[in-house]
Amino acid sequence: MVFDEKLHLYSDFGSSCIANKKKPFSSVLSEDCLYLNVWSPNLGGKLPVMVWIHGGGLSNGHGNVAGELLAEKGVVVVSLNYILGPLGFFAHPELETKDPNFGFQDQISALRWVARNIKRFGADPERVTIFGNSAGALSVDILTTHPAAGGLFRRAIAQSSYIGWQRHFMQKLHDYTKTDFSGRELGIAEDQAISLMIGAGLESGTSLGTLRQHDPTLFTNQQKLQILPIVDDDALKVDHFGCVRDEKCKNQIDAYMTGFTSFEGHWLSRRWLAEDKNQKWVLNNWEKIRAVYRDDVQKRVELAHARFIGDMMFLNSSHLSAVANFQNGTKVYTYYADAGIVFENGDKIGTPHGADSNIFWTQEYDDKNWDKLRKHYYENLVNFAHGRDLVSNGHWKAWSDGAQYWQVLGDDGDNAMPVTRDRLRLTEYFYNRTH
Repeated sequence: MVFDEKLHLYSDFGSSCIANKKKPFSSVLSEDCLYLNVWSPNLGGKLPVMVWIHGGGLSNGHGNVAGELLAEKGVVVVSLNYILGPLGFFAHPELETKDPNFGFQDQISALRWVARNIKRFGADPERVTIFGNSAGALSVDILTTHPAAGGLFRRAIAQSSYIGWQRHFMQKLHDYTKTDFSGRELGIAEDQAISLMIGAGLESGTSLGTLRQHDPTLFTNQQKLQILPIVDDDALKVDHFGCVRDEKCKNQIDAYMTGFTSFEGHWLSRRWLAEDKNQKWVLNNWEKIRAVYRDDVQKRVELAHARFIGDMMFLNSSHLSAVANFQNGTKVYTYYADAGIVFENGDKIGTPHGADSNIFWTQEYDDKNWDKLRKHYYENLVNFAHGRDLVSNGHWKAWSDGAQYWQVLGDDGDNAMPVTRDRLRLTEYFYNRTH
């Protein structure tokens, strides 16, 4: 590993942040993990910057990706690490900060580094686009309203965000608990921090100083619940979409892109339906679901379950964010990724959650569907960062008054609204019932 004293640069990847022991995405984990990576095709240029925020449910993942695959298309690429799991989102009662979302603070620190230093890599610090997938997309959406992130980027891309999946939305569907944000209130988060300490064999009143003397894996190995942001209504708002609509609340950006894949629920349905109360809820609402997902029902009922839950989590979130940003006056682009990647009995089922990340995968594909999806992502992500027209299967239109346009990616076709309209109406119906 080579180190440059002037800019604190290494020629190799640094360690990844400590992650959930059950399924770490990297074998080299350390508390010393707050590194970012830069790829530049032209150190003497003034190119736009694309800052990648990785996914992994805020409890896994890393920024050590093949950024050169995107940089060679004509942008400077930056990827980053941020503290994960209980270490990154930990509301100990002794903390003096009102914002214990340390993982998001790490992301903001990386953006500040970009603002100070990215000129040296041939980039324009006034043309920064943030983008990410899944929890990275959730992070993107959160940063668009985070007061500490104002002025650090001008464009944002949220690929399969779940910002509209309210706190335990699965439970919300039958308990009707009101909230507008995928997060936990501060008081609940403090209780969970205490439970985590007890689970680690410590006293509930263990001080911060004592906690810092322990191996951090003592806490990350105790993680049982999904990691969600901690909502204080200051740094993170309960009414996220209301903040996006309010120019005094939102960080003003020039353009916003969001979208979802055609089979987001590929990995969700079985786990969700394992709970008796969720099975009961589906049965009680089955006629509405079956009417919209009739083609899936004819193949296998579980496919309809999976598609519906994926749409509730990701299609609905994308639509809510797009509407709120459009109403704020931001230029909005939306997409629907539908490459034939998941098949069953020879039938195309769709594109699974996380397929967006294939822009950083180095393996070669002997598959025209993967290749077309990658091509569409490459050309349009780069065009978006440059502020150029988007293309795909023709001219990708921005939203206009009375006209939503969801560009098909990974397959032929233009506006996906005829395919997704009924699915969107159904998710809106259930979402609105809880407000």
